[in-house]
Amino acid sequence: VYKEEVKNPESDMKANKIVAKRAWDSGKNKEGLRQYKIVAKYENNKEFQYFLANYYYKEYLNIVKNYKDYNTLGHLDLIKRYGPYDEILDDDYFIDIITEILRQVIYDGKGIEINTSCFKYNLPDLTPSRKIIELYKSLGGEIITTGSDAHATGFLACNFKYIYDYLKSIGFEYVCTFDKMKP
Repeated sequence: VYKEEVKNPESDMKANKIVAKRAWDSGKNKEGLRQYKIVAKYENNKEFQYFLANYYYKEYLNIVKNYKDYNTLGHLDLIKRYGPYDEILDDDYFIDIITEILRQVIYDGKGIEINTSCFKYNLPDLTPSRKIIELYKSLGGEIITTGSDAHATGFLACNFKYIYDYLKSIGFEYVCTFDKMKP
């Protein structure tokens, strides 16, 4: 069972949940994402930030349990890039639900993507994080792809050699491509 939001007796979680739900629902477009950031900055407390991330990972788990028409799970920890946090949240807090997501992905014969946009956005770790990639490997995950979300030729296949070397160093023997949804 994954951890629930941090308890703070002075905070009104019911109000925070309503605000978070509105922020999440509106976050499906650029204006909504901007509003989401404003709302979370306004509610800039750790409890609310953890609540939003927990909500995000619960939604991700729901998706992988119910939607099977995909090859590779991308952007597992995207909330780190777009989350309105003053600091990146530690994966350890959500490790139980992240593990559940990865187990479902592996059970379904799907893979995960390492996305090198982390270099473009100057994030402190890979996307997903090294901790998540190594957890995936330790759980028996084998199907892994790379993407760069380049959107411009200068970032096409950005730092793929670095990623390939890293994957080899932790025991991955290959990176997958797909043909008709088969690795």
